[in-house]
Amino acid sequence: MIEIDQKDIQETSQKDRDFRATVEHLQSDDLLLQSATLKTLVIDPLGDQRILPYLEALLTDTTPCLVAIPYRFGEIRWLAARALAKERAVLGIKEPVYLQNVVKPLTGQALADLEREAHIQARGGIDGLLETFAQLHAMGKLPLYDFYE
Repeated sequence: MIEIDQKDIQETSQKDRDFRATVEHLQSDDLLLQSATLKTLVIDPLGDQRILPYLEALLTDTTPCLVAIPYRFGEIRWLAARALAKERAVLGIKEPVYLQNVVKPLTGQALADLEREAHIQARGGIDGLLETFAQLHAMGKLPLYDFYE
């Protein structure tokens, strides 16, 4: 008879709980929770292959968000691409992540400068800057680049 090590069961259960919680956060309508989860995965990847399709699904999400502190504004897909690249690296998958025409993350000051140039009247604060980001993106006024990692 094979003995089951309780430590193995606990580790597997914790890994499954981490995976389920991460998926729930990635699929959340709460933008702050979603972006915070992606930022966490960039720093501390799960190392679980099951997370890859959930990250890949976000590679088309152009929703503006806060991508870094100090304040940098960008798109969910940029964060998802970085998290996917880290997960692939941890799993030993050599396939790079490539996104065409992704918005280059911008400081609040750079966003405010573009806002003035485009003659946009926006409210202040983070929410106002996210609205400005969306307006400038719709106008084609944000700098784009090809992401490869």
